[in-house]
This record gives sequence, C-alpha cells and structure tokens, in this order.
Amino acid sequence: MELFNTCLKLAKFPDPLEVGNIILFHKHGKSKKEASSYRPISRLPTIGKILEKLLTQRLNFHLEKNNRLSNLQYRFREGRSTEMAITKLLDTIHKAKNRKVILNTCEGPAIRDQKQGCPQGSCSGSALWNLVANEILQENWPINTSIQAFADDFVLVSFPCPD
Repeated sequence: MELFNTCLKLAKFPDPLEVGNIILFHKHGKSKKEASSYRPISRLPTIGKILEKLLTQRLNFHLEKNNRLSNLQYRFREGRSTEMAITKLLDTIHKAKNRKVILNTCEGPAIRDQKQGCPQGSCSGSALWNLVANEILQENWPINTSIQAFADDFVLVSFPCPD
C-alpha cells in the first residue's frame, strides 16, 4: 500500500514494473523457422498490474465524476454494453425513418407520418446527390471501417483492428 501511495503521490510508475518478459508460443501447423509462426505474449509483473489497475480505476472515477466522457461511448465503460450501443443505433435509424410530411389543404395544413419514399422537388437532385455521396464513399477509410449508402442515408461502422 505504501508503494502504491508513493507512486501516486510522485506521479511515477516505476520502470521495473513496466518491463515485460516475452514468451513466444508456436502457432500450431506453422513452420518453426518463420518468425510469424510465433505469438509473442508479454508477462508483466503482477505488482505493476495492480498499480496500473489502481490508476485506471482512479482515472475512470475522475472522468465519470466530472462528466468528461461522451454518452455516445459504449463498451469500455461501466454499464454501457455492446447491446445498448446496438439498441441506440437501431432506435436512431428507426427515428430517422419516421419523417413527417405537411400537405396544405383547404382546411389548413395536414401533418402525416411519411411511411416510405420522399416527395421529390428536383429532377437532378438524386444525380447531384450521387456526386456528393460518391466522394464520401470513395474516401480512403481505415481498413477497419465500413461505409454504405442507401439513397441519402449513410451507415458508417468502425471496429478495432484484429490482433
């Protein structure tokens, strides 16, 4: 406890606690002569992992307490699961589909839910939109990012690169 408190007070993470011991595990079915046939695993000192966990808990507490994290961040946060993120995304898509239209009648404006399609006001609108969308779709997105367009809606999905 004294070591941890001193490290926190000095804002110092002792170098010996950061030095890992690399162990190479051979990948089944791979040539033993190729470096890529081995998976390196770094074993860090347990006491360093405990100090890191303490620092992480304090950092997370500070960020949550001071409202420094976006509500749009899911996973890697307490009580904000992958399932919640997917539900939020589906709700957003569903709300975007619930558009309203106004039809002017002799009795005044009538507001209705728009179930499908979209009233068009321009013959060239879709062609011009496709030019804009094409630039977005042809951007050099990171390898771990997928983008798709349907009419004037985009879905952008980004995920961590595999190890």
